[in-house]
Amino acid sequence: MGKITKNDIKVIERVLDQWEGKVSVAAVVSEIKKVLGGRGFSRGTFYNLCEQHASLKQRLESARQRYRDSKSGSLNQSTGDRQLDDALKKIEAQKVEIASLKKDIETLREGYLKVAYNAYYGNLRIEELSRSVSKQDLQDTLHRSDFGDRVAFLKRPLPPGKLP
Repeated sequence: MGKITKNDIKVIERVLDQWEGKVSVAAVVSEIKKVLGGRGFSRGTFYNLCEQHASLKQRLESARQRYRDSKSGSLNQSTGDRQLDDALKKIEAQKVEIASLKKDIETLREGYLKVAYNAYYGNLRIEELSRSVSKQDLQDTLHRSDFGDRVAFLKRPLPPGKLP
């Protein structure tokens, strides 16, 4: 497979969010290949993607946890009413999506706190942080090859101490 795009990551996240049954990396990679129209990748690439994208790793763990819960819980019980069973499945899918979104919010919040902490202790003024940026400049910056190095502090854990 060529370069994996942000859209591909979103597709993979959706596949993991909707996963039912036992989770194996081989099965997940096979399903992703089907969804992406034959553009698949290896299990090793999937593991690397999980390391690079915390959202994928979190969703993979959530799918595994759902499987463990379904083995021991009442999720496998049928009520006998098809409409009610369908509604219960939809509710479970929505619960999974809500849990996934809550984890995404927490990840974004942590990233924000890291930026705020580093800005505070880097003696950056609010004027410097809130200056306007054109969309073109923003896109150019995001697509620079050294962008990851310039914002590497986002990947470090917060140092001990009080937050601003």
